[in-house]
Amino acid sequence: MEQDRTPPTYAVARPRFLRTPLREQLIAILVLTLVSAGVALALGSIALGALLLLAAALLSAGVFEHRTWFTHARALAGLAVRSTRAWTGAGRDVLRLKLEERDLERRRRRLQYELGGAVLDGDARLVEDLRRRVRDCVEELARREESEARAVRRARAVTADERAAAARTQIMGDPGFEPGTSALSERRSNQLS
Repeated sequence: MEQDRTPPTYAVARPRFLRTPLREQLIAILVLTLVSAGVALALGSIALGALLLLAAALLSAGVFEHRTWFTHARALAGLAVRSTRAWTGAGRDVLRLKLEERDLERRRRRLQYELGGAVLDGDARLVEDLRRRVRDCVEELARREESEARAVRRARAVTADERAAAARTQIMGDPGFEPGTSALSERRSNQLS
């Protein structure tokens, strides 16, 4: 029994704001910007007229291109803001940890010096106490270094995630029915028709 295969239908979402398509709003703003630039130039304000013409040029790129460049620009701005925030936080954490490491390193050197003196004096109880304190200090230094590495890894992960989110995407081929899907999905679609 031959089944009638109708092609799938899909709708493309168009950006809208205040119940009007975004493209029409951009055209209205573009016309208003061009008129304002003409008025500013006619009145002798060269700087304002040039600035308005530049704004009109940027708007025309958004109106007459098929892709939404301002959406991509907004994603890139988000990438910059979130990456800066992540790296600033990581830098602050690393700096704090480096300062703490410096203090711990001084403490470790002082303890080792005292340990050498205790060994020369033959004070076994003091030697054991100082060894334990040096060991604790070295372990704390290792924990600080791991915390530094973790802060940098977090910042790199945020940057990588934001970079992936800001990357341009393309639709390849027809987003509808894909031939060669599993037999299960084919059976289900046959049951629905």
